[in-house]
Amino acid sequence: MDMGKTKAAQEFDFEEWQEGLHVALVQALTELTEEYDEVYAVSLMASSDLWSFGIAANTKSYLLEQAGSEQSEDYCYYKYAEEEWGIMEAASEEFEDLADAVRNYLEEHSDDFTDEDYCFTEEYQAFRDELFGTCLRTLRDFVKKEGTQYPQICWNFYVREFFEAEDMAEIYRLLNQNETAVEEFCSTLDV
Repeated sequence: MDMGKTKAAQEFDFEEWQEGLHVALVQALTELTEEYDEVYAVSLMASSDLWSFGIAANTKSYLLEQAGSEQSEDYCYYKYAEEEWGIMEAASEEFEDLADAVRNYLEEHSDDFTDEDYCFTEEYQAFRDELFGTCLRTLRDFVKKEGTQYPQICWNFYVREFFEAEDMAEIYRLLNQNETAVEEFCSTLDV
């Protein structure tokens, strides 16, 4: 038994959830590459309250539509800002099942995860950290195995307004081998 995990976190089946996440990532990549010819970026998305999980992706043509041209001063912004991307769904059913599992678990353990002021507890934060760690490990393993077939795609794990810039840069470096893309991404973060 891992003494570092809280009681509530010990009860969650991270292994089963990780397997489901892997299946969702495979399905998402299949859908994206079958439907779009020029996908250049895919991001596993999560909300900081753990209420939703999904995929965001973008194509080169949509990027150019938004930015106007590669010389535009907004080009890098649109290239790396998931909120601006054109594809916000892939493997929707699989990701909804993953989100449902977490939401149900959070509701079952709401007394452990929120205090009397409805603030998240340390136990919730430990659970969230473990779940985000599971997301990152699963995505990293997925990219190493299935992602190598698509070297043109850059990968990310994104949680809006959650990670510090240095953490975001480290995640991007961990998931991508294209040094030019990594440097460009990091430059948007000013790190």
